[in-house]
Amino acid sequence: AKVLNLSLGAFGSCPVMMQDAIDTAVANGSVVVVAAGNEAANASTAYPANCNSVITVASVAPDGARSSFSNFGANVDIAAPGGDDGLIEDTILSTVDSGLDTPTGDTYVGYMGTSMATPHMAGGIALVKQALSDEATTQEIIETIAATSPWSPR
Repeated sequence: AKVLNLSLGAFGSCPVMMQDAIDTAVANGSVVVVAAGNEAANASTAYPANCNSVITVASVAPDGARSSFSNFGANVDIAAPGGDDGLIEDTILSTVDSGLDTPTGDTYVGYMGTSMATPHMAGGIALVKQALSDEATTQEIIETIAATSPWSPR
């Protein structure tokens, strides 16, 4: 894969095993896009947001401001729509199955979080990577996005 989305996280330092996996992916030409976290805390306290060589994504609410839950800080590279606390209109719709125990049919559910924002950016980053070149580095992609995005903290 050229772009990997990691919509996951936990508090603590970047585990060696996770950093090794990220390093291997990057060395093989992939870009790793990760969620900043949903604790309204500095993203440097959560992994994989604090791992090296990743693009860390925060969440913005429908009004463009940082979502109330979104982690923040110097290692956040970009933000994307991730919903906000409140009404269903403030969430990001996702497809799910409506069954509790067995599949019964497709429906939509509103979610919020940096895990909803990260796939938005992963898709955009794939387009930027294609436009720059397949060999574009994570740093080149971050610089391009930072220069052109209204939600870039840089």
